Amino acid sequence: MTQVDFADARNGYVVVPRVGREAHGFVLRTSDGGASWRPQLVSPAFVRDIDMAGGTAYALAGTNFLYATTSGGDVGTARLLMITTRGRRIAKPATITVSGRLSSAVAGEQAVVSMRVLGLWRSQVATVASNGTFVTRWRVARRAVFVAHVLGTADHAGAGTKPLVVDVRPPKEKR
Repeated sequence: MTQVDFADARNGYVVVPRVGREAHGFVLRTSDGGASWRPQLVSPAFVRDIDMAGGTAYALAGTNFLYATTSGGDVGTARLLMITTRGRRIAKPATITVSGRLSSAVAGEQAVVSMRVLGLWRSQVATVASNGTFVTRWRVARRAVFVAHVLGTADHAGAGTKPLVVDVRPPKEKR
């Protein structure tokens, strides 16, 4: 069962089992009503429950770890993460490139790009270049939604993108 909790219409968390290849105590945080989500590593143990009450967010992890924050849990300078593709509509199934850019990037960081099709998520881990760019390639046969995340560090906050939708629709026939 997925754990989700919102303090108000804009601020909330969802527990996730992993981010990319990392499986620890992660949550995704939103401060824009779910338009974008950024990952936060809360604990070395899996987060079992979250709750927000009285201006404080709580996370219960493993068998005996309790974490709390009154500032949302973000650490470091905020960064901007964006993804794009050549066209958001393709005429037939094809392999597409989803590229991204991360502000204040550190060479070698990892960006996790995920694709949702028919209710299932698939992810790829991309290495971020020193100029902040990264690239992934995907086989798309039907409507797909893409998002990307990067973990935060002591110096920079984690970041997430807004959804990027790619539709597979043949051109309309001319009469």
